[in-house]
Amino acid sequence: MVTTHYITAFYDGKPLAAIRNELIAKLFAADTYVFVACEGEQVIGYSIFAPYAKYYQEKKMPAEVEFAGKKYDLRGYAYSLGTGVLASLQGKGIGPMLREFADNEIKKEGFQGIVTDVNPENKPSVKNQLRVGMIRVADLPCARSKTRPRGINTLWMKPF
Repeated sequence: MVTTHYITAFYDGKPLAAIRNELIAKLFAADTYVFVACEGEQVIGYSIFAPYAKYYQEKKMPAEVEFAGKKYDLRGYAYSLGTGVLASLQGKGIGPMLREFADNEIKKEGFQGIVTDVNPENKPSVKNQLRVGMIRVADLPCARSKTRPRGINTLWMKPF
């Protein structure tokens, strides 16, 4: 997942025109959707999606989940690979506004909803999932690390 720290370091306040080729080379891949928020020509945020079917096996995530008595086949969902806003602009509603735009575009592409996995220790990310209408549906085991000491990831979804 691309983090806010990464985008800050990678873009370093460069204008969109100056990083367009780098964006294409590093972030755009087959079936990947990248949305950016700009202030003038400066990139200030991003939201990246790909088909969940492309990632779920590799990341050992479920193909289906049951929530509130209903089964959801997530293979028709878009997988949120990350949303971030420059640190100096966080808390100003840019992330949710960007996600709302991206969600509408993803829906137009024919996806049944959005799914993502989040480190439950990452409180800003958890707060953002709630703000953009995601529903926490499962806890998943993952490799323990400094950032995931409990060895748990949470799976979130938003059906359309």
